[in-house]
Amino acid sequence: RSGSAGIALNVQGDSDAGTLVFELNAADQEIRFYNNVKSISNFGDVNYKIPFKFENNKKIHIDVYYDDQTTSVYVNGDVALTARTYALKDAPFALFASACLAASAYNFWEIS
Repeated sequence: RSGSAGIALNVQGDSDAGTLVFELNAADQEIRFYNNVKSISNFGDVNYKIPFKFENNKKIHIDVYYDDQTTSVYVNGDVALTARTYALKDAPFALFASACLAASAYNFWEIS
């Protein structure tokens, strides 16, 4: 149970990370949101976090819902973290994963 995976939103130019990141952090058993990301190796201070028990060899399913003002991330259909995320309509996003943690599926839903 080490490593992390997640979604970087609002990816800018040649940056390897977006300005907003939802991270599934297995080492600390948390789902986190950052809104002042400098790089993929420096997310900065955590803005929001919730506990989540990651289990060895168990697949993770992620659903992402977004509109013009908020993004909600659901993990395995029952845990959610919602944050204000303005002006993402046409902004690129990226998925990332490090050692020992990978999601089995990501689904993205735009709410009109």
